[in-house]
Amino acid sequence: MYHIKSRLTTLHFASGNENKFSEIERLFEKEKNIQILFSKILIKEIQSDSIIEVAEDKVKKAFRIIKKPPIVED
Repeated sequence: MYHIKSRLTTLHFASGNENKFSEIERLFEKEKNIQILFSKILIKEIQSDSIIEVAEDKVKKAFRIIKKPPIVED
């Protein structure tokens, strides 16, 4: 029988709001293979009726700053 070692996945949560980070941490607290890191950055949000456009813009701006694939919340 082979034992497959699970890999740790690190997610970078980009936000200026530590309370949002706490919410995200709670969502993933039972996931043993996922580590959430907080990248405290302020991201100027574009004005749009499309939540997709807003989220895509925030992700692109965060990536330019932290140089890692981020997750954002809107």
